[in-house]
Formats: sequence, C-alpha cells, structure tokens
Amino acid sequence: MASYHLCCKVISRGQGRSATAAAAYRAAERIYDRRTGIKHDYSRKQGIVRSEVLLPRDAPEPYRDRGELWNAVEAAETRSNSRLSREFELALPRELNHDEQWELARGWAERELVSRGMCADVCMHDRGDGNPHAFIMCTTREIGPDGFGAKNRGWNDKALLVDLRKSWEREQNMALERAYERDREPTVHEGPAVRAVESRERERCAAEGREYAPVTDRARENEQIMERNALVERPGGII
Repeated sequence: MASYHLCCKVISRGQGRSATAAAAYRAAERIYDRRTGIKHDYSRKQGIVRSEVLLPRDAPEPYRDRGELWNAVEAAETRSNSRLSREFELALPRELNHDEQWELARGWAERELVSRGMCADVCMHDRGDGNPHAFIMCTTREIGPDGFGAKNRGWNDKALLVDLRKSWEREQNMALERAYERDREPTVHEGPAVRAVESRERERCAAEGREYAPVTDRARENEQIMERNALVERPGGII
C-alpha cells in the first residue's frame, strides 16, 4: 500500500535557522551565506540521490543555482523572526526504483508547488535503510523577473495543505499502478481450442465436486504467470 506521508514544516530565522544552511544540508553542497559571511559545507554528507531547483516561469534564471536562490531569499527577509521557507518531506514508495521515485517527487512539486508560483528545491535521499524520501524547500514570496515581492499568505492556508496531501496520495497510487503494469508478465495466447478444452474441464470438475486445475500446457503456463503476477501486486492492492 502506498505510504501517503507528507509532512510540512516552516524554516524560520526565529528558530535560529537559515535557508542557506538548510539548502546546503539537504543537497549535500557548499553554500556561502552572503548575509552572515558563513560558509555552510555539507559536501561530505551521504545518501543524496538527486537534487534540482525548479522555478516558476517568471523567476530570474540565475535562481536555478541553489546558492543564488537561497541567498536571494535571505536578502529579501529583514526581520529577526522571518519565515524563510516552507519545507515538505515526502515518503517515497519503496516499490519504485530511483528514477520513478524522482519523477514522482519532482513531478508533484512542478504540478502542485511551482505551478502556484513557488520556487521549489527538490532533494531526494536514500541511505539504503528502506526509507527513501524527498525534501522540497519552497519559497514564501511572490516572484517575478526582478526577484522576490510580497509574501503570499494563501500558501499558508490549511485547506491547501489538505489538498496537497490528497494529491500526493493520488500521485503515489498512480505511480504504483504504472510500476505494477511495468512488472506484470503478459499471459500467452490460448486460442479457442484451448479455451474449449478448459471450459469442458471446468464443467466436469464442477459436476464431480473437484477443484479445477488446467489440463492443457497453455492454460497451465498462464496459471503460473498469473501466480507470479500476484506476487508483484502491492500489499493492500492497488488495482
């Protein structure tokens, strides 16, 4: 069964945190914070599979660089307790491979966050402990060609968070269904003659009170294929 875990947290200067440090840690990179003069170096951190900064259409292109984006966020916030970023943590289905997990997280971020005007910094982690997950740091201000503008208070709406959790659930199930179809072995063609033989055998078993078992090679082969396919199905059933 899909794990629908989606957790949302706020990264705030009032918590003693910085967006540059959080971004460097999530992506295992070096980022120099121009506001404080501190170099955050997490380049030795392990378990990062992939990362990418996603931008809305009108955002400045230099913000695709992680350091540029989060330094711009820090510069736009002047208060000592400013909310710097909203972060989503997503549990990724273990049934998917890394490419599928990445496309799931990245695609969800594009459709649900970037389409609303947020910049989204997506980082996928897997330490091999059976808990693959993604962190998505999002900006809190409107953005245009000249940089950041006013805070978007609508992004704080609890109803939006409920909708995001529902969409994450839907997209996980869709990804699992695609993976199931990918792994599912097709059955062999039986033809009318084989089906007629098996139909007569089913009738004979029903009349004699016996459990039906295929009697032709093709039908037996298909029964084995269907048993293997049943092992591919996810716990809880996704089809």
